[in-house]
Amino acid sequence: MTDIATRTLEIFDRLGAGDPFVADGDLVCRSPIDGSELGRLRSHTADDVHDVIGQAQTAFEQWRTVPAPVRGQFVRELGRACCASTRTISGRWCRSRPARSSRRGSARSRR
Repeated sequence: MTDIATRTLEIFDRLGAGDPFVADGDLVCRSPIDGSELGRLRSHTADDVHDVIGQAQTAFEQWRTVPAPVRGQFVRELGRACCASTRTISGRWCRSRPARSSRRGSARSRR
């Protein structure tokens, strides 16, 4: 296992996602950084996809019965969690890259 693959699994673990890879998978996941193999995933059959779509439809039907203020609060909390996770993920991959300079004269600053 490459260093990038190991670091990828560490990030999945910190995010609570676990290890998505399987030893006998037919889909190879490669790093965009160096092309090394991160792991393998199994393809899904048409029946698998149909089942997952059905589960998503059921979840949506339940979600739309939740009162709007409750849904809004959940989305805000999810956004905060994503921001915190972004720091976790980007800190791992971007430490060696130079920071982007701020854009001067952007549309926002001209308003």
